[in-house]
Amino acid sequence: MNPRNELLTDYLQHLSESLIDKGYDNEAQENILSSAMLQIEELGGGSDLDKASQLEILNQLEPAESYPEFTESDELDEHFDLDDIESLDSEIVYENAADPELVEEQNPPAEEGNTLQATSQIEQKPPNKVAIFAIAAAVIITLIIAAGSWTIKTQRHLVSLEEQIKASQAQVDNVLQRRYDLIPNIVSTVQGYAKHERELLTEISKLRSDWARQTGAEKLSTANQLESSLSRLLVSVEAYPQLKANQMFQNLIITLEGSENRIAIERMRHNESIRAYNSEIKKMPQAFVAQAMNLQNYEGYIVAPEAAKQNPKVQF
Repeated sequence: MNPRNELLTDYLQHLSESLIDKGYDNEAQENILSSAMLQIEELGGGSDLDKASQLEILNQLEPAESYPEFTESDELDEHFDLDDIESLDSEIVYENAADPELVEEQNPPAEEGNTLQATSQIEQKPPNKVAIFAIAAAVIITLIIAAGSWTIKTQRHLVSLEEQIKASQAQVDNVLQRRYDLIPNIVSTVQGYAKHERELLTEISKLRSDWARQTGAEKLSTANQLESSLSRLLVSVEAYPQLKANQMFQNLIITLEGSENRIAIERMRHNESIRAYNSEIKKMPQAFVAQAMNLQNYEGYIVAPEAAKQNPKVQF
């Protein structure tokens, strides 16, 4: 190539710099530059040309900016065979060959559909099965712990209610025992004055003995009978003035009457504890725990007989 052809020389220099910027190795650069120089020679660039002739040749060459970025996987024969490159439009001059629009056409932006497809592939990534299993296991374990804690708490509450029934029953027995401890002295005193009441006195003594050895519903039934018999005895005493005048008998009757209030209070407390217990074991879901514990309904309410609901009044 004639060194006087400045435009063609500038083109080769510009092409070399462009290839270096785009990462082409030395071998690739030499191949491309040799092909470009050979093509210029064939187009008449070997002789001294004026500027118009040089521009005409440049319009038939591949612009330096049109070469893509170089990678190791590129096939040089496919990208740099200048014989297969189409001629540029004759109206395009060398200065306009680096138009940004032409460069943009060589590297079109990614289509929106491709971007959406890539995003969709990311969103459709299958969930982590291990994480799902861990979360499910944690939820199940939490529910089991909560259910176990509630069951233990409910069990303790029901046991506490049942213990209150037993405690209140024991307290009723205590106050009744204090009252029934007076019976032997009452019977002994009455026998000396009211021989006709021997049958009633025998019945009272027997009921007291039965009550002392019985438990549960039998003890409750005997206590009610004993209350009734004592009430009848105190009424029958009205027929024996000498007995009513006996100081010892008077003291026994006062003590007997004084125990009535304590008995009534303890019976009321016992009934309340039974009602609370029976109500609790029937509620849901406490009923499931009560059934598992085999807890039974308490039916033995203490109901004082009609004759014993009022304190016996003895006129002396």
